[in-house]
Amino acid sequence: GAGALRLDYRSAAIDATLREVRRRLGEAAEAVSSDWWVPASYERLADVVRALRARKERERSLPIVTREELRSAVELDGHASLCRLCTDPLLMQRAIDYLEAVGDAMSDRRLDVLLLDPVGWFAAFLAHFVRDDGNPCADV
Repeated sequence: GAGALRLDYRSAAIDATLREVRRRLGEAAEAVSSDWWVPASYERLADVVRALRARKERERSLPIVTREELRSAVELDGHASLCRLCTDPLLMQRAIDYLEAVGDAMSDRRLDVLLLDPVGWFAAFLAHFVRDDGNPCADV
């Protein structure tokens, strides 16, 4: 595979670093899942989650939704492949597990919430505090 990824948190480079991290994670997920069968409903749910994240970004609010907000967004989408997710909590949990596995969400059952795009959000959040003081980039 590819060598270590250099994480550059300087404000001028954080966007490029984030794109590269996402690209690498996507390639890794694709490699791992290439021989897995993923239900179309999970892919459709991922599209709904990405739309929720984009909406939260436009509203400049934290990319956090409750499971009920997710369920409402799924119902609003109205796609036939998602109908059973709304009525079967076990199927919904399996779908959320899939979202976590591919990095689209991170859930906390105690708080009953999901953090959308946790890698992107955390990198952007961290960039506000990590400054380039001439320190070398971290190799990961």
